[in-house]
Amino acid sequence: MVVFAGRIYGMGRIAGKTAVRETREETGLAVELNALFGVYSGDDDPRVNAVLALYSARIIGGKLQAGDDASDAGYFTLDALPEKVAFAAHRQAIADLKKKLAFGAFPP
Repeated sequence: MVVFAGRIYGMGRIAGKTAVRETREETGLAVELNALFGVYSGDDDPRVNAVLALYSARIIGGKLQAGDDASDAGYFTLDALPEKVAFAAHRQAIADLKKKLAFGAFPP
């Protein structure tokens, strides 16, 4: 099953800084954020009702590897994504990315 790198973060945390840190911890990659891609709400995670803030980013270092809470990490093209994506908000974000790319509204 596929999920985005992420973190349940609390008071006093800054979403962008959390995204950079969690990407490094969960994938081994150092990234620089470009822009906020979108904000999604999800209630199908049994741990919490989630607000998902997704960013576009550029890899600036590191080596792709699964963090201690994942069995694997990988790159996928949009037309070769695994069938099982864990959460509805993640599936919606992927659908939105495909639409934005099709209309030239989002740089790859």
